Formats: sequence, structure tokens, C-alpha cells
Amino acid sequence: MAQVCVQISVLKSATIVSMANISQIGRQGQELLVAQLKAAGRTVEVSPRKTFDLVVDGRFAEVKSTSKSYERFDETFLTLTQKQYDAMAKDKIDFTIFLVCNVDGPGGIDVKEFPASKLREREPVVEATYYYRKRDIDAVLGGD
Repeated sequence: MAQVCVQISVLKSATIVSMANISQIGRQGQELLVAQLKAAGRTVEVSPRKTFDLVVDGRFAEVKSTSKSYERFDETFLTLTQKQYDAMAKDKIDFTIFLVCNVDGPGGIDVKEFPASKLREREPVVEATYYYRKRDIDAVLGGD
């Protein structure tokens, strides 16, 4: 099944990055964000809806993490799943987006927080993404 991603800025440089590395940065960014939010006295819990990562101060929240600094963020993009985009654009669920930059970089994380509803004013780049797992590549290479 194809997954549609919404890209918020133009991709300037293409890099093949392992999904495991992306997942690790995502987990690490979320853990660091949760610690920072709790230290600031905010309430944080895991979201009961799979569409979102967290509930922060009673609002659904989605965490997007990058190892890049915010200054270098224009080299990448912020993605929303189709369900997240529909929640924002069609269902008008005003969840919070936490963009966690500089994960594992010097100087600690840099967090940008904004309501997803602000993205409704912007025109996204829509690109279908097709994923093939290793077993599929193995089959193409003659393993199966």
C-alpha cells in the first residue's frame, strides 16, 4: 500500500537514509522533548489515537524530529501522514506540532512548537512514496 506524505518545503538534496536511523532519531527526539516538557511543568502522555504521538496539555500532538539544526532545516522537509493531513485539513483537528531539531547535535535540542492549523494556510507538496522492504530487494536480486 502506498503512503502519501505531505512535504512542507522543497527537498533540495536527496539522501538515502536508513529507515532504522530515521526511527532512532524520531524516538530520541520524542524522548528528549518529553523530558523537556515535563521539566517545564507541562502534562504529557502517550496519545490514545495512533494518528498522533502524544497528548500535551490536553491537546493531541505530533512530534517531528531531525538531526539537523533549524538553520539547516530547509535541506529537508516536514512530513505528515495522510491521516494526520486529513485530521488537520478535513477534520479540522487542531493538534500541536513539535519540530525537534538538532537531535544528537551539540548544544541540545531546539524545539519549534506551533498549531497544525497554521499549515492550512500553506500549499504542501504532495508526493506518493512507495516503500520496498529488504525481502522485496532480495527477491529482485534472485533470492526468492
